[in-house]
Amino acid sequence: MTTHHAPQNNSGPTIGVFDSGFGGLTVLRALLPMVPAAHYIYLGDTARLPYGSKSRETIARYAVSSARYLEDQGADLLVIACNTATALALDDIRNACRVPAIGVIAPGVQSARDAISNSTSTSSSRPKPLASISSSRPKAAHFAAGVERSQHSQIPEPPQGGVPHVPAPPQSGLSYVPEPPQSGVPHVRIFGHGSAQDTNPSPPPEVLVLATAATVQSHAYREACAALGLRATEKACPLLVPLVEEGWTDHHVTREVLRIYLREALQECEALQECQTPFEDSPQAILLGCTHYPLIAAAIGSTLRELGSSARIIDSAAATAQAVARQLGVLGGLGVPFAPSAFVSPQQPQTNLPATFQCLATDSVEKFALLGSHFLGQSIPHVELLDLGG
Repeated sequence: MTTHHAPQNNSGPTIGVFDSGFGGLTVLRALLPMVPAAHYIYLGDTARLPYGSKSRETIARYAVSSARYLEDQGADLLVIACNTATALALDDIRNACRVPAIGVIAPGVQSARDAISNSTSTSSSRPKPLASISSSRPKAAHFAAGVERSQHSQIPEPPQGGVPHVPAPPQSGLSYVPEPPQSGVPHVRIFGHGSAQDTNPSPPPEVLVLATAATVQSHAYREACAALGLRATEKACPLLVPLVEEGWTDHHVTREVLRIYLREALQECEALQECQTPFEDSPQAILLGCTHYPLIAAAIGSTLRELGSSARIIDSAAATAQAVARQLGVLGGLGVPFAPSAFVSPQQPQTNLPATFQCLATDSVEKFALLGSHFLGQSIPHVELLDLGG
């Protein structure tokens, strides 16, 4: 069972997790079982949220101050569990800190690419019934009727300016060869869907990104997807964060709001698809681009099915936890996914080394403990108040 107090003489890594508020606790929730034998320091900058309404310079200043504090507390690795800070300040954090920093955008995009590659490889190796070959997705009218850097050395985070766990399947080996970009979106050939000499190659796979307005305006997910040969449709869903924080994760109002957002997003994907050689299903993945959204992943999934979409849901919190595990494997000199033995002394039994965590907030510690326990999936008995200045 996970304990909540700071460990004594712990030989495991110390991991700093930072967010502007509560949402990053879903990343911590995924990390606790994924990377055991570690101690986590979670910092929620609740006094200065929301970040999305601030300038890039202000966001970078806030994020760097939080990252430096975590580094000063002995963090061996930083997890920027905030989409806005990842999109607009990750480079600043990496330049200001000596320890590695992982954001939430690149791991989610990598997981989406892996899922699409695996799905495409599996479906292309299976003969399809004639009926399925001639069939197509429901058109926009059908939806209107109402009827889902992993390691920053592996995948670069996008340039600045810009809860069910769904594990990413293994890399399928499907190859993507980008051609020179046109109109800002790379054109790709997907081997296995046509020869390299095709004059009309297949369009890039489609990913629908659900995110906050600030993250969508940064276009960080669009740029990260383009770097991996994916086309992204970004949908701002501003009402979802307050609904989740209200605790309405399984409420009819939330389901109706989701239905509206997803119907609009699927119609946009459908319109884009009709301008190109159609895929059998588009979008092929729904990427949860906000750390609040894993709490409503089940509602998102059921609403998608009602609207006729079979897209796979990608939980960026889970994908980030997997990226952290891989990064720790590299830091431990393993070259393989993280194993607790990399950070456990020979005298310590691995089976009795659960993860530990402590939480700090820059304002409203009582509210943080109450609301944060909903995101973390367990109680938070103590939250330390932290003053980071202006």
